[in-house]
Amino acid sequence: MKKAMLFLATFLFSQSMVVSAASFPVTGIATVETFLNDAAYFNGYNELTELDFTGKWDVTAIGFEAGNTNQVQFKSDGNVKFSTDDTSDFGQYKKLNFNKAAKNAFFTDTTNGPVDVALDPFDINVNGTLGSNYFRVFELTADSNLLDYLNNQIILTAGTIIVGFGDGLGDGDFDDLILALKPVPVPAALFLFAPALLGFLGLRRKSSVAA
Repeated sequence: MKKAMLFLATFLFSQSMVVSAASFPVTGIATVETFLNDAAYFNGYNELTELDFTGKWDVTAIGFEAGNTNQVQFKSDGNVKFSTDDTSDFGQYKKLNFNKAAKNAFFTDTTNGPVDVALDPFDINVNGTLGSNYFRVFELTADSNLLDYLNNQIILTAGTIIVGFGDGLGDGDFDDLILALKPVPVPAALFLFAPALLGFLGLRRKSSVAA
């Protein structure tokens, strides 16, 4: 009897996982705005025309529409961090430090290109940036609901940045790969330690001058 109950529980769990995976919003996304306007998941956003991605960020993938393989790396010749070929790690945050040399979010459509399109700097008003061609960037104005279609279910907090990548082929959907990014907060202790350290160094300097 116990074996039968265990089998039944395992079967039901596996079926629930199949349903979750089948409900992943892939073909149902018309544009990145369609995705963000889905009241089942999102509760408000503003579109940004520029953003400085300086510092450390937590990054995860939350959706895509493209039939082609789209991926993002944190270094142009580095490992693939998220790919539309494998959504098992969508919803898991990975660290990206934009301050480190050669670090950025590099987007690629492996079928038709483009290749290694860098997210930062993002400013659609400045000539020479690729933002207007390949990215639309949004900021959530309210916490999202639970993104229960992901294998790693998460709630995105207000202030989270949503980046929609488009392959630039003219469809203007910017949903070939959709990322969520949030800045890693600087520890509060650092704000207290830095002034104290500067004060200490100032005292030492005055002491040496007086001597």
